[in-house]
Parts: sequence; structure tokens; C-alpha cells
Amino acid sequence: ASDLSQRVRLLDQAKQAARRAGSKDLLERLSAQLDVAARVQLPLQRELDLLILDVHVSERWRSRAKEERKKLDESLLKLQDLYQIAVDLGFYHLVLVIVDLTSSTQDMEAGFTAWLRSFLPLQDTPYSPGQLQRSCYATRSHGLFPLLLVRRSQLFLQRSDPPQLMAAAEQAGPKDFELRAVHFIGELAEALRSGSPLWDARAVGTLLEFCSCLWRKASGAAASDWVALEVLAKKPFQMPLAALLRFYTAVVSQLPSWSADLRTRLDGASIQLSNSELYLHLSQVVLCLVEKAQGSVELRGNCQALLKEVRLQLQELDTKEPLVKR
Repeated sequence: ASDLSQRVRLLDQAKQAARRAGSKDLLERLSAQLDVAARVQLPLQRELDLLILDVHVSERWRSRAKEERKKLDESLLKLQDLYQIAVDLGFYHLVLVIVDLTSSTQDMEAGFTAWLRSFLPLQDTPYSPGQLQRSCYATRSHGLFPLLLVRRSQLFLQRSDPPQLMAAAEQAGPKDFELRAVHFIGELAEALRSGSPLWDARAVGTLLEFCSCLWRKASGAAASDWVALEVLAKKPFQMPLAALLRFYTAVVSQLPSWSADLRTRLDGASIQLSNSELYLHLSQVVLCLVEKAQGSVELRGNCQALLKEVRLQLQELDTKEPLVKR
């Protein structure tokens, strides 16, 4: 076991002793320290271990990881220092955990940035295609989402010591992004507070549909309502079908607004995705979703409102665009 693991165990024992002694102030202080050590520093150390093990990653990143890992083993660091290490190395999945721990309203902007960069990093990360010493055919499409598809671990929040390094994917499959994104959200659903402001359905749902459209364009994957049924219908969102139909009506009608916001945040990234492509993607997603609701009389009104909105938006597209003509 690492020195850090032993420190976490000792901290937990001290917390239990403070509880038995009825020392409220000490208990609160130790609980806060333990939260940071167990929920952030330990997973961050294991994330660094994973990076050090991966010989496909350039030596520059692996050397940096070794330096940072040493610091983590020597002492319990402040949350701000852990945050900086996570940001510098592109570990935005851990930044989400940190934002959840701080739980202040002003950090929600940092939270959305962490969501965005977990999927679409703006700077080079250890797993970006251009940073790898060895890449394969799959990296061409997998490189769109380095954290989800190039990083070589099934788990996003490491629990084993040392972490398990998976074999690199040689071929990309059409469902790769969907499977990893669903797994990513599922792990975070267990790690983040259920009432956390980070679980903003509009922010997460539109980001996932944007990324799904991008993946379909790169991989040729078929249209699917997986964002609705495998993410938004599950914990922590748990939207019933009626709510999903209303949600997608708003997503389609407000597409110019949320897509413009995403593009502003992605300024500088070489991502080519037009509103026409997004509308066509969403119209296909909506048809999949409406098909699921066809047998319900109660949902007929929701379906009609959603289809009407899709028709309206498609009619307003510039029909001169080759994409729309097809």
C-alpha cells in the first residue's frame, strides 16, 4: 500500500475517534480532510499511476505524472493544489468530483467547463492523438474523445491499486462512444451528490447530443436515442418518457442558443459541426424516441408537439445546403 493509502486509513481512524469523543468541531474538520483525501487525492494518485503505466503515452507526460505522484504520496494536499494538477493533466473527470465537493454556486461555471472538457478538451492532454508515442487505426476516431476512448482503463474513477491497464483498441466500433459515455455518466452518478447542481439536464443532455452527432459524423454510427434512454432516463436524472419528449421539444426549439454557447466555449478547437447537421441528427433521434411512445394515448400530445417542432425547424433550414437536400 502507498503512503497515501495509509494516511487515508489513519485519517479515517482519527475521524471515528473524534465521533466517539463527541468533538463536533474536530469531527467536521477531519471529515472534510477525509473527503478530499479519499474522494480526490487517492483517485488522482491512481490516475497518475495509470498514466505512468501506459507506454503509448509520451515520456513528457509520464515524467510529469511521476513528479506529481511523488508529491501526492508525501503529504495530504490542499484541494486547490489537487485541482491544479487535475487541470494541468486534463483529468476533468476528477475536476467534476472536486467541484462537487466545493458545492458553491459560483463554481458551477467551473463545473460546466469540466463537463465540456471531459469530452472535448481544448488543450493537449496525455491521451490526445498528437501526444501518443504509439497510435493505431482506432485512434483516428477515438482521438475525438481522448479521456473516454484513448485512456486505457474501464473505470474512470480508479478503485484498484495499482490500476488495471487495458489493451489499446485496434479498431473503432460504431457504439464505442455511446458505451463509454454511458459508463462515464454511470460512475459519476455514484460519485457525485444526487442533488448536485452539476446534474443540469439541459447542459449535460445537449453536450452529449452534440458529441453524439460529432461521433456519428466521424464513425458513421446509426441514429439512436441512447442519450435519452440510457442517460436522461436513468439515475440521477430519471426522466419519464413524457418528460423526455418535452425536454427534446425544448432542445430542438432552443438549438441555436445552446449550440452557439457550446461553440463559444469551444473557440479554438477544430470542431466542424453545423446547426443543419445538429438539426438532422436530432430529428433522427426524435423519431427513435417517438417510436417508443407510439403505443401510449397519454403521450400522443407530447409526440405531436415534438414532431411539429422538428418539422418547423427543418423547414426553416436553408434548403440550398447539400446536407439538407439529401
